[in-house]
Amino acid sequence: MKLATRLQSQMNFVFVVTAALGFLVLSLNTYFSVTQIKDKAINLITSHLKEIATAGITAQSMADIDREAARLTEAWRATQDIDMRSDIYVDGQLIAHSGQLQKFGLLSSFANEKFALPSNQNLEIHIELDLAGVIFSSILLSTTFFIFLSGCYLLIRSKLFKTIREITSPIENRATWLSNSYGQSPGPDEYHAQFESSNIEEVKNLDASLLSFISQIKILEESAAKQSFDLGRLKMAEHLAHNIKGPLASLQMRISVLDISEEQKFRLIEGVNNVLMSSQALLTARKVRAVETAHDVDIHLILSRTITDFKERLPERVQLAFLHNDVSQIPIKGISTEIESMFRNILDNAGESISAKGKIEVSVQLTKNQAAISIKDTGCGIPKDRLPLLMKEGATFGKPNGTGLGLSHALSTIQTLGGKIEIDSEIGSGTTVKLEFPVTAKASELPSIEIDKTQTVVILDDDPLIHQCWQLKIPEDSGVKRVNLYSAQEFELWMAQHGPGDFGSRVYFMDYDLKTDHTNGIDLIARYDLALEARLITGMADSDPVISEARRNRIRLISKSNLANMQISILNRSDDAQISGHRGSNEGSTYANRN
Repeated sequence: MKLATRLQSQMNFVFVVTAALGFLVLSLNTYFSVTQIKDKAINLITSHLKEIATAGITAQSMADIDREAARLTEAWRATQDIDMRSDIYVDGQLIAHSGQLQKFGLLSSFANEKFALPSNQNLEIHIELDLAGVIFSSILLSTTFFIFLSGCYLLIRSKLFKTIREITSPIENRATWLSNSYGQSPGPDEYHAQFESSNIEEVKNLDASLLSFISQIKILEESAAKQSFDLGRLKMAEHLAHNIKGPLASLQMRISVLDISEEQKFRLIEGVNNVLMSSQALLTARKVRAVETAHDVDIHLILSRTITDFKERLPERVQLAFLHNDVSQIPIKGISTEIESMFRNILDNAGESISAKGKIEVSVQLTKNQAAISIKDTGCGIPKDRLPLLMKEGATFGKPNGTGLGLSHALSTIQTLGGKIEIDSEIGSGTTVKLEFPVTAKASELPSIEIDKTQTVVILDDDPLIHQCWQLKIPEDSGVKRVNLYSAQEFELWMAQHGPGDFGSRVYFMDYDLKTDHTNGIDLIARYDLALEARLITGMADSDPVISEARRNRIRLISKSNLANMQISILNRSDDAQISGHRGSNEGSTYANRN
């Protein structure tokens, strides 16, 4: 049932019940009102007639009684809306009669009053009242009031239904449009073309939410389409990698029995091995890229690891120098497998370009917001006219069996990182590949935490993967006791069982969003007075409200994306010098203040 129809049905029911109750109340009001008027009139008339009769009997003038009763009736009719007639009896004998009702019916009321006079005579007064006018007036007034209230109700209901339709009609239209658009993937432009902007705030909010929802669906569809395309390429890469292993193994065997020098055999077998390793690395990278997303990584660590692997495959005639100028960390946001594949391709190109003795030089420079990596070789070089073509997929130079995928992949990766790539080369002199990209933070800003072996590490997070990460950071054989808690309820129960503990005996790592309505990580830290011992590790570290709340409670905040690169140092309190350097005088004074 539609909302407007349902509300109309309910309001009609309320109206019927209210009307019935109103009719009952008005009827009772009419009855009590007429009764009150009747009783008042009878008491007044009876009182006057009693005085008239008493005075006439005392004067022994019965004619005066009849005359005064007639005058009273005329005066009553002249001033009141109720017609009347009266009879006066003394000792059962009619001595006075006045008035005659013009209309007689069911709306008349009778009264019979008896009195004992001082003269020991019995006085009896009969009164008849015509209440038709009073009843009609009361009913007319009540009906008018009822009609007025009904009119007000109908007017309010009409206005209310109009407002309800103004709200429900756009909602129904949008729901129908969304239902009819199922499977068609409409975009924000189609939505704007279909519906005009509403003046109602709730409908405006609905439009904003639906547009955001539609945009997210579009993004998800595009992402799903890209993933489907990548999976197709992944299957093809798996097929090629599988099919190439057999021929390459056969080729290695044939090379081993060729009548050539050992140096030539070595070079040929090395070339085959490079093809095998490159195909396997490409396959691995594509597999990981299909599921991996960008996160904070240390590109210096990736480069160092890639150079170490590359050295093992490099001929002795080629020297490799790694100049990193004391740079230890280069934090960026990216996919580690893609970055490693990019470095491997560029280094492989440099090594393959050197046919005799030569040198490869890798240098790293880090400024405040920029990192630059240069890979320079003394190989054969590339003609100037070929340099613009090298970034295109399929383009190659100086490698008869090259696929032309290496540099195009490097360009794609560096652009994803928000950087750029430059190639400078001369025939006979060599090639220099320069990579530049922004860093996400200073090396000094990467989190580093010291934990003593005597301390207990309490980890509160609802994500099991985060607990696995902490298990790698603080393994069982580290000597540090680790407590893993998955909900606010578990934390509260654990604190109730173990108490707050001595200051400095624990380190708390707590998530902010615990998927519960009644509390969060900051609330728990503040409630148990753990600001000096706790760190808030959350994916909402860039949220202004969370930052403000953490600052207000003096809680240290670490982004969950930095957890993988966070340095954990395990200390030993038995070393007094190390203890002194770790705690410092400030924490000692804080301990005294807390107790």
